[in-house]
Amino acid sequence: AAIPPKETSEAAVRACGLSVSLLDQEMDTLSGGEKQRLCLARSLLLNPSILLLDEPTSALDPRSEDDICTLLRETSKDTTVICVTHSRALIAKADHVAALEERHLAEVPLAASERIVRLLEGS
Repeated sequence: AAIPPKETSEAAVRACGLSVSLLDQEMDTLSGGEKQRLCLARSLLLNPSILLLDEPTSALDPRSEDDICTLLRETSKDTTVICVTHSRALIAKADHVAALEERHLAEVPLAASERIVRLLEGS
């Protein structure tokens, strides 16, 4: 794939809640959450038709997690976004929820997704 213009890369980084100055830093100096958001920005630059994410908000603080959930919700207008997650915030904003139970995947009605959230929280 071609290297995107600098402005496009910077916009993707900002959309993921990061400072553009982060692009000049070495990866080993970044926090786990910064690395996670930078990887998401890189993925978004590819304009995929399907975006498959594994725990995309696991290393984020609640505010950053909410921002990324909003970004993924916006992204899902043009891209199929599939997240494997334990995140209450992501589940709450999902159009569809599926659960894996005893090696079987089944769609969960959105009304029942609150039950999943409670299970994840240990209630």
